[in-house]
Amino acid sequence: MHQKIVSRLAGSALLATLPLQVQADVLVILPEKGPMAVAANSVREGLNAAYYAGNYRPALRFIDNSERSVADILKTEVKKNTQLIIGPLARDQVEQLVESKPAIKTLSLNQVSQTHSNVWQFALSPDEDARAITRRMQADGLSEIIVLTQPSRASNTARFREAMNRLWGNKLIDARQVPRQVEAYQGLLLLGDATWLDQLKRLPSNKIYTIPLGIEENASLPKGLQFCDLPALYKADWPELLSVYQQKPVSMPYQRLLAFGADAWQIARVILDNQSSHSFEGRTGQLKIVDNVIERHPVCMRVESNGLKFY
Repeated sequence: MHQKIVSRLAGSALLATLPLQVQADVLVILPEKGPMAVAANSVREGLNAAYYAGNYRPALRFIDNSERSVADILKTEVKKNTQLIIGPLARDQVEQLVESKPAIKTLSLNQVSQTHSNVWQFALSPDEDARAITRRMQADGLSEIIVLTQPSRASNTARFREAMNRLWGNKLIDARQVPRQVEAYQGLLLLGDATWLDQLKRLPSNKIYTIPLGIEENASLPKGLQFCDLPALYKADWPELLSVYQQKPVSMPYQRLLAFGADAWQIARVILDNQSSHSFEGRTGQLKIVDNVIERHPVCMRVESNGLKFY
């Protein structure tokens, strides 16, 4: 039996573009051209949605870094009244940011291995997804995971698979087809998109798992499937995102970036308030900030005949 999953953001859209104040207190670095421009636009829209939904509105100044280095922007765009930098988005530019050792507090929109005391790193990381689904697998009493990967999507799922390798090691067993029998101590992890999932036959009715890539709007998902994703896509608890989506509907990957941008602004508020520790129920999951380290815990769900069960 398949249960149809509908995103809570669907059917509902973007705040009208509002004029930004000229004098900046917060500098936002995002590309307006190039391969990351569309993704950056969703991040920008989500950030603006949370910004205008709140009462605290320091002036924002958006800087296009499509053709400028991070070092150049830090040198020429940071003013005396700049309180915070948000961005950049690309991983290589975040590396440049950390290497530049910014003098003011900065919230990067991706994660790298390097760190700096003035840089908070926020991302929708496959490592966080892997840790979340691993907790579900462990709660189900599993000690071995059979992995079935859609061949055409192997590159898209590689970072998640690497994260799972670090957590499970040789307890991950690759398969080429759905196994005829799954032992009580085993689970089945499906790495692929929603169309591929829908075509799989003879799936077990329990202890089957997938990743956010496998969840698409209006997708039919097998009963018993578990996955961990952003709560804003399944709970109508953030009206500013519903309003954003109504004006400009986008597919689920970009809905995730809307939620990401909105949470980025909420994290920015914590940094601007000089709070050394803070936690809140975010649009992208449970968020915990301690010093300059951000932890994100996605919400996990199970497909049941009457909808989704949240854990």
